[in-house]
Amino acid sequence: MRRSVWLRMSSALRCSMECTASISRCSRLGWQKRTSYLTSTSPPGSSLRSATRTYGAATLVWSRLKDSTFILGVLCSLVSLMGPAYGAGTGQDGGMTPLSRIVSGPDGAPTLVLLHGITGSAVSLAEAIDHWVERGYQVVAVDARGHGLSPRWTQARLERAGEVLVEDLIAVLEDLATASRGRAALGLPTPPAPVVIGHSMGAATAMVAAGHRPDLVTGVVLEDPARFGTRSPRELLARGAARERARAAEVADLPAAVGRALEAMPDVEALPGVWASQRTDPGLLLSGVVAPEVPWDEAMAALDVPALLLTGDRPGSARVGREGLETAARNPRVSPVLVPGAGHQVRRSAPKTFYRAVDEWLSEVLPVG
Repeated sequence: MRRSVWLRMSSALRCSMECTASISRCSRLGWQKRTSYLTSTSPPGSSLRSATRTYGAATLVWSRLKDSTFILGVLCSLVSLMGPAYGAGTGQDGGMTPLSRIVSGPDGAPTLVLLHGITGSAVSLAEAIDHWVERGYQVVAVDARGHGLSPRWTQARLERAGEVLVEDLIAVLEDLATASRGRAALGLPTPPAPVVIGHSMGAATAMVAAGHRPDLVTGVVLEDPARFGTRSPRELLARGAARERARAAEVADLPAAVGRALEAMPDVEALPGVWASQRTDPGLLLSGVVAPEVPWDEAMAALDVPALLLTGDRPGSARVGREGLETAARNPRVSPVLVPGAGHQVRRSAPKTFYRAVDEWLSEVLPVG
């Protein structure tokens, strides 16, 4: 392990211990005081003080969370990765319980809905949340079903998992549309329909949902979407089983898992990324489902809203690649962007290029102010 990675991991582990001790001391405080308590009781320059400041927007709101110190513990404490109470409050009857989400940014501002990929979560998008909140957007980052604090999958829903992913997203978008109508009825500023920004599974879900309900979105940003129809059912099952083995293996050596995460993603997303992996429903992984069951080229052709499609050209990593961009560009609503050297995780592979391309596109499609 490189020395720089070891130093960053050691800092994260120190943060874990400081946070665990502090949470036990402030459990009786009201939620609005807890974050300030955790920061003020840490020594100047401590990793906890730094982490509390760095996570910024990503620690503000997690819907249906009963104890807001819990989410800070999730972010800062490896101990919390194995906690038994993560699913508290997520219905046990298999009903369409609202998905958990982080909401941050000014009310009434143009809205971005962020969707993660398989084994991710809303909180593992911390850097992206902060980036767009700082630019004046309201950000709604959603935990997909079976991820983070959202409801687990039932067997009945797993049998139609691709459809359920789309239905869940449409339900979130309808919630936002209802809230917007409520603001209008009160004479408050009403933002346009949101732009949905998704990665991999989230991008494929956004693409299909936008095709079904273009009235609910202003546009979509698709970061190397999963391409249904390009792998056989046997391949999907094998890949799903491999993901589940990798997830289970993390528990045996959590420090090593954090070290790998620190090499692959922004520091602010490393601990949340490992936690998100542990919170992924094994049933979904073993099903092999990573996208709605709509052939990728058909879904792209059906898009009738502005769409930005980003992919890389790293062999064996990028899903869409140069060839896929050529297919997508047949739809005049799609703006294709190839990011040289980027892999499947375009944002994490080439953040400057990714944010520059998306921000320029957003300034035309959904500007702030």
